Amino acid sequence: MKRDLKDIKPKDITLGKVLLYMNYKINGALHSFRRLIIPFPERFVSNTTDMINKVSSDTDERIYRGPMDFPEIEELKLYWGIYKNITRTLRKGNRFDLYYNWKDIHKIIKKEDRVIIKDLFEMWYVQHFQPKRILEVGTRTGKSLISQMIFHYEIDNTLVFCIDPFVEQGSSRKILKNLKLIGSRPLGLVVLNRYSEEIMPEIKRVWPELYFDFILVDGSHEPEDAYRDLQMSVELLDKGGILCFDDLGPTGYNLITVWEKWKEEHGSRFTTREYYKPYGFGVAQKIR
Repeated sequence: MKRDLKDIKPKDITLGKVLLYMNYKINGALHSFRRLIIPFPERFVSNTTDMINKVSSDTDERIYRGPMDFPEIEELKLYWGIYKNITRTLRKGNRFDLYYNWKDIHKIIKKEDRVIIKDLFEMWYVQHFQPKRILEVGTRTGKSLISQMIFHYEIDNTLVFCIDPFVEQGSSRKILKNLKLIGSRPLGLVVLNRYSEEIMPEIKRVWPELYFDFILVDGSHEPEDAYRDLQMSVELLDKGGILCFDDLGPTGYNLITVWEKWKEEHGSRFTTREYYKPYGFGVAQKIR
């Protein structure tokens, strides 16, 4: 079960958790001094626009071919071995991060009988559809992004926006370091160190013609925040694009009610599937 680091109790703390807990406190205190300025600085807009134009000019015209067939659980389970290898490879650069301790991860998987996680879907999706424009809301240290990039054949022609205030764990430097360990850094990588409620409307304002092929919503797990992230993702997602929403299940943050509320409002524009038990994430394809 994932927990915010601020919820860790003294009795739970090992050496690794102490360092992570200190990091949370430090990042929380310094956040306002190092976050990206809004409105976006002119130079930042210019450089990012150049990257967007490069990806757009090198990408074949996208033709929507109708709703996709979401993968079955047995198909996604085939990616567990690759996920395990990613975790072990990144362990040496993330020694005090619980997300990279495969022994602990394996114990949780076995204890909670987890069949799949959203990283497996991301690997499957990228391998089969090669999205060129990706938005992550909640990147942390880049592990989910890496799960996507190792299956991307054209990372030098891929645009990735990562939104994260890094109050829990991670930084833009840590993301780049982990991508370097795997050797899969996309050329058009934009790390936005702010909260999603500030950044997502600004992206739409500055680049109104920019739409993403894949959006991961895995940021704040407060129901109100998570619902707002889903709502803002609708207009940023391209037709035919995929939205992935993590932590639906009761052993995670139990955001299934948030997902169902969002589906009630936007169900006519999306086809959806839930990989709900025992952990849970949801996926949706925009069809109109």
